[in-house]
Amino acid sequence: MTIKVGIVLTALIGLFVSFCGYRALHIFNKYSWFVTLVCIVIAVGCGGQHLNEPVFMEAATAPMILTYGCLIVGFMLPFNGIISDFAVYYVPDAPT
Repeated sequence: MTIKVGIVLTALIGLFVSFCGYRALHIFNKYSWFVTLVCIVIAVGCGGQHLNEPVFMEAATAPMILTYGCLIVGFMLPFNGIISDFAVYYVPDAPT
């Protein structure tokens, strides 16, 4: 699969999920941890024999630190818009 096909496929799946509503999104989020766990177990199983080998790391530079910071911000900023929408649907007497 090429990168362009992957991008289009991801966009179509995201579009489909966006039309399903919050209930489907909550159901997905309730069980999606399992898929992630399976992927991590498979990755550790494939590379587990090399986990005890030390990895050479070069000293951190300013571009590396900025790239890491931008990666973290890139994950958090889209969630801010979603959570503000989500909070609108709480009933006023919902427990904190």
